[in-house]
Amino acid sequence: MAGFQKKEITPESELEELRAQVAQLNQKLAERDEQLDVAVEAARLSAEGQGVPFMQNTMAEVPTGRRVSIERAKNPWVRDAKKLEFETLEVPTYYYKIDLPASGGVDLKINGESKYHGQTYEFTMDELRTVKDMVARAWGHEATIKGSNENVFRRPQNRVLSGKVMH
Repeated sequence: MAGFQKKEITPESELEELRAQVAQLNQKLAERDEQLDVAVEAARLSAEGQGVPFMQNTMAEVPTGRRVSIERAKNPWVRDAKKLEFETLEVPTYYYKIDLPASGGVDLKINGESKYHGQTYEFTMDELRTVKDMVARAWGHEATIKGSNENVFRRPQNRVLSGKVMH
């Protein structure tokens, strides 16, 4: 036991100093968490406030400043599910307010979960792309059924169909 050295017990003054340092670090951590909560709440309110003034239709995602862990397949082209390999990734999240047209219903269903019109939700980038695509398709459908004129700049043609066969 040549390399083994006996540790001396920390004197009470050093122990109190370490406790004070831990308390100070806990205080700083609490302040940082409070600042982060304020920033995240500001981002959420910024996302929720979109669309209200002047009935604007453009909704944009707002970064939350948070990150979440997701599992993603390394080899998604593999057909046998047993051979799939997964990796855990840290990805940022975004707030997005869902704005559906009148013909779009009241919600979007994603994996059986409802995301309601006018509400702000937190999404990863992959989820956000899906939601924005669904919203854009709903607005495109609204435009086709409500009679928006896609041919407004085309010259009208005066064609008449008749039952006569021309030789």
